[in-house]
Amino acid sequence: MESEYQNNTYITKSLKFLYNTVSELSRFNEPVDAKIIMLEELGSVYALGLYNPPIKQPAFWTLLTTVLDTEHQNTFNEFVHAIKSHIADEGVLTLHIEKSEFIEAIREYYSIKLIETLKNCPVNSEFVYNKPRVERLKIIINQLEQSHSLDLSGRVLEICCGNGMATAALSELDIRPLCIDNDSYSILEGLASEVLKPEKTIVANVAELTDVIKGEEFDASIGFMLGDIDEFNRPSWKEILIQTIKLTKKGGNLLFTFRTEPEVVFVKDLLEELATGDVICQSETESLYDCWIYIGKKKPV
Repeated sequence: MESEYQNNTYITKSLKFLYNTVSELSRFNEPVDAKIIMLEELGSVYALGLYNPPIKQPAFWTLLTTVLDTEHQNTFNEFVHAIKSHIADEGVLTLHIEKSEFIEAIREYYSIKLIETLKNCPVNSEFVYNKPRVERLKIIINQLEQSHSLDLSGRVLEICCGNGMATAALSELDIRPLCIDNDSYSILEGLASEVLKPEKTIVANVAELTDVIKGEEFDASIGFMLGDIDEFNRPSWKEILIQTIKLTKKGGNLLFTFRTEPEVVFVKDLLEELATGDVICQSETESLYDCWIYIGKKKPV
């Protein structure tokens, strides 16, 4: 029902639709011949599918969910049960599916929708897959595994992933992060070039990370070529990084790369109370990508 993934964090459109549906059904004194599917986890309904029969168009299902909008969970349930009370028993199907599995399916849906919406936009896959950078990042990660006990074997969050140029290197190391960025065209480039995976990709405002990704914690949080960070946008970057730390497990790994020294120093100073970390100047000869590195761990307390 909601037009974008992030809109599911506050389901205004869905709630209005549910209200109108309940109002319409209340006109009937007898159970209605219709089909609905309710998705449950631990006895709580978090999604509703409404069947639309073929009349002037092919049949389809309308899907509504509160899986990302905990604020309206109770209201959503009230609407769902009100609708159920007006449907004949044989038209009601309840499925028990884990929310995590459903959320992954939603991510895949919106990724596919983005590809279809922007299918006429040009994509330069050769630019997205930058082999020299991929190989360099693989070397950097392998070195950090040895020198700083970097561990990306668990659940990994990649913020500000862009078109997935760095994600390609992770993929070749068998690391499958959940990727997020607010630039839909960059995400499209990554999806079309198959370096970003539809079920592992989100278009959303990273400064609202804890609203977009709820009930999840990550063993590691990473971001490559964060920036540009300057005196004007530092408040936004502060929010992005604080939100990222909140989603990282205690003792979890942190890895961020930058183009300039002032950027990495800003981040190290910002995270000083929340994490222990080192700054590394990776290469004075590389002037474009990943020149400076912040490597650390979230503090256990």
